[in-house]
Amino acid sequence: MSIFDHIQQIRPSSILEIGAYRMDDTRRFRELLPTTSIDCIEPDPTNIAHIRRLGLETELNVKLHPLALGDANTYIDFWQSTKGFNDERDWTASGSILEPKSLGSAEIMLREGWPAFFLPPIKVPCLTLDEFMRQTLILPPCFIWCDAQGAEAKIISHGRKALAEIQWLYLEHNTCGVYSGAPGYQEIIQLLPGWSPVEIWPYDVLMRNDQYVEALGGESGSTATYMPDIWQALIEKYSVTSMLDVGSGSGKAAKWFLDHGVDALAIDGSPESRAAAVVPQDRFLLHDFRRSPPPINKKFDLAWSAEFVEHVEERFLPHILACFSQCKYVCLTHATPGQGGHHHVNEQTTDYWIAQLKAVGFDYDDEETQRMRATGPDSLYGRRTLTFFHNKGTPAHEEV
Repeated sequence: MSIFDHIQQIRPSSILEIGAYRMDDTRRFRELLPTTSIDCIEPDPTNIAHIRRLGLETELNVKLHPLALGDANTYIDFWQSTKGFNDERDWTASGSILEPKSLGSAEIMLREGWPAFFLPPIKVPCLTLDEFMRQTLILPPCFIWCDAQGAEAKIISHGRKALAEIQWLYLEHNTCGVYSGAPGYQEIIQLLPGWSPVEIWPYDVLMRNDQYVEALGGESGSTATYMPDIWQALIEKYSVTSMLDVGSGSGKAAKWFLDHGVDALAIDGSPESRAAAVVPQDRFLLHDFRRSPPPINKKFDLAWSAEFVEHVEERFLPHILACFSQCKYVCLTHATPGQGGHHHVNEQTTDYWIAQLKAVGFDYDDEETQRMRATGPDSLYGRRTLTFFHNKGTPAHEEV
């Protein structure tokens, strides 16, 4: 597969393109992904002028950031490339913050098959990836396209915090013959523990963050969160005819409800969960709650959310609560303080969740909660934190 085949299959909701050149690849992104948010980084003043002269930022609906990414938050040396072989126009695609091994000479460039000469360095603004994310982007992108001409190690080493929240990384690995200090493939692999290669090409590699799925809630695969007895009781007692499976993983809860005649929609932030979905694709909404509330324009009877809320930082909780507010009832389970687990970033008590839902118009139903919890008092997680709420903003339901 080509990298663009992978991108079309992944369908990331946001892309950060490091080294946009003259936005040739950016145009491909936009053609494949009309609604994806795209931020572009380009340090070469010649390319920046070209982009602005043609109005490409507006035409392609992207955001241009005129700077370099590297290992410092300052102005740094940047070597512009020029005069490509077999090409009458200047070649401005190979500029780098790493010093070329042969400045102004064709000897090494010819040996490496590299179509460029280089000019003496100029100064350009530079940020680390972590600092760039802090200053300019609200959230980490789903996919990073890194065409940094040998600067990959600097970007990775000073972008650990950002990379922990990114699922896909496409980058070069075979420029060490041209730039001093450029990493090879094995060095890149060592710099990315917890990541694995999806496909390797002669000069590039697509990497996947193996911990990302669980960080979004993921698929526990545990019977502790698969509760058909609870679900059947909810249908019968509260006349549930529609439901949202919030933080669904592959959608096993949603599938159970669909199989029992309930209009169900699974919502999860992981493309891998969507690929493994056990519900039809039109019953699966790929959505990252760190970005916004999901685009839902109808009301549902029930929101079911099992072992999900602890995986989303508290600052993004309003996005989850907005989703819950589309429903008459909410039934959730949650991790408790000190429970531990991968990417548990908001472990809280039941009282905390009662207060959060009360603030957006829900009443806590202690009687129903205790009845549900009694079905699994010794469970390590899941049933022991079942918590039930009524939305005061919807018509009252008569209980059977």
